[in-house]
Amino acid sequence: IKRINIDAKSHFSDIRLHIASLVALVPAEQYYRYCGMWSFSLQQSVFLASWIHYLDSETLISTTDLEKELGVIVSLKGDDSDFHLNVEDLLHGYVSITSEL
Repeated sequence: IKRINIDAKSHFSDIRLHIASLVALVPAEQYYRYCGMWSFSLQQSVFLASWIHYLDSETLISTTDLEKELGVIVSLKGDDSDFHLNVEDLLHGYVSITSEL
């Protein structure tokens, strides 16, 4: 499993690049206008990062580590109008782990 996780983690640089490209496209203060377009993709990214972390450590990934892994800030209060990972997408990603256990 460790070898597979190392290989899987190597793909997160691509995920970070794609998220950064998306961030550059979204106009300032327009996050909520368009967030439905990428919500599922971010949920899946959270799931993948969380699942890999869980397989390595048997713990849930912290929001700080998730921010580093995905390259996007996590907004737990929902008060950020610029691009972020909202709490709903974060929780959907976490909940998806249970289907794998």
